[in-house]
Amino acid sequence: MTARFKFPASASLIACALLAGCGQGVDPGAPVDHDPAMAAALAEPLMTDPDLSQANARNLVAEPGGPADRSLPSLGFAENEAALARDEAQALTGGRVRLPGLLPRPSPRLAAATATTLAGRVRVLVDAGACTDRLTRGFAWGAAVGTVMPIYPRAHLIEGAGVKDGTCSIVAATFLTPVAPQPLMAFYHAQAREAGYADAASQAGDAALLEGAKGSARFAVLLRNAGNGLTSVDLILREK
Repeated sequence: MTARFKFPASASLIACALLAGCGQGVDPGAPVDHDPAMAAALAEPLMTDPDLSQANARNLVAEPGGPADRSLPSLGFAENEAALARDEAQALTGGRVRLPGLLPRPSPRLAAATATTLAGRVRVLVDAGACTDRLTRGFAWGAAVGTVMPIYPRAHLIEGAGVKDGTCSIVAATFLTPVAPQPLMAFYHAQAREAGYADAASQAGDAALLEGAKGSARFAVLLRNAGNGLTSVDLILREK
């Protein structure tokens, strides 16, 4: 006995549609339109071809004309920026600014403060010792300096470093300003006295150092000529 199955009408319609579609397929031999640019790109030999190694732009080196300029880019100081900064500094100190006496010969710390890194100068200028090895860099450390002794008004922060843990508490900042060393020295002398530090100043060539202590805490302000009318300032505080 042969079993008979009945397909639903919908299934029959689908099957007919499929068969009709197969009957209207594209002739394999018929021409097919191609994008000429895409076809040319696909026809290109692979870049592993040694004859085309120079065609890889990643192997090319751009050589700018003229010698390399390693000077600092313009920081955008306005023409009257130094005067405005000095006025703001006077306001911060209430006008209590006087220039401390500078020693004719450099202090040992100033003579040794020639390290090329901020960490090296921290080690020398505030006797950081082993704490120097735990310094971390970041602009947030530079901002933290201002909680005790502010960064000079309108200065540009260049670098910050610091460490705060159970045994070390150091913050340091390097900044540039168009203000000359003498007003800077007077400002930080006033700030140091206001904070209760006993301080002393020394000078050697175009570098000057203001340093002081209050108990076990120390601070140092190193001023150096940065060229182009700018002064580089290292402001370093060690609380422990």
